[in-house]
Amino acid sequence: MKTKEARVTIYLDIETIPGEEPRLDSFTAKANLVDPVKIEADLKAKKEKGWADQSFDPFKGEIFCIGMAVNNGSPFCIVGANEKEMMEQLEVEIEKYPFAIIVGHNLLEFDAFWLFIKGLKYRLPAVVMAMTNKNNLHDTMKMMDGPGWKKMTSLDKMAKNFGLDGKGEIDGSMVWGLVKEGQGDKVCKYCESDVGILRMCYLVLDDLGLSR
Repeated sequence: MKTKEARVTIYLDIETIPGEEPRLDSFTAKANLVDPVKIEADLKAKKEKGWADQSFDPFKGEIFCIGMAVNNGSPFCIVGANEKEMMEQLEVEIEKYPFAIIVGHNLLEFDAFWLFIKGLKYRLPAVVMAMTNKNNLHDTMKMMDGPGWKKMTSLDKMAKNFGLDGKGEIDGSMVWGLVKEGQGDKVCKYCESDVGILRMCYLVLDDLGLSR
């Protein structure tokens, strides 16, 4: 029988990328353009932006990797042949710790929401339930923002404020470009690094009584 004595802390971070490439004819060029070359350039720019923006939409984009650490364990990255396989691996991990506290940065608005939507898509009950149990979801962004509830302090700024090393040379805006260049391994290492930074920051916040 699973009991609350099994409770642990899971630190989570996901990296997301666009899904299916949109068709060029699904976009409309600026009405004032008449030069065919400029029209084509405008359409291509809109297509590239529209495609990249899918990284922020769980209904259109895909999860590229899932970084996590359990308690004081080493951060690791869940990867797979496809998104479904990754999510199924996450389901196995979540099932091990049914009462876990889940920690993430911008967790409620981003990571947990993405995982909830994908959990529904692939019929993964443990993930769905974990991402809807708000009592066990601890968002370090909300903790760090304190009374400035609309500040959205970045993980990098939070870490540096605590005297910790920041995120290094890679940031989230570079993920899609690295994946397209075949450098997905760098993205996974970046994701694992973020999990480690997240944990260090959370321990500071928790020690100050701000965990929630």
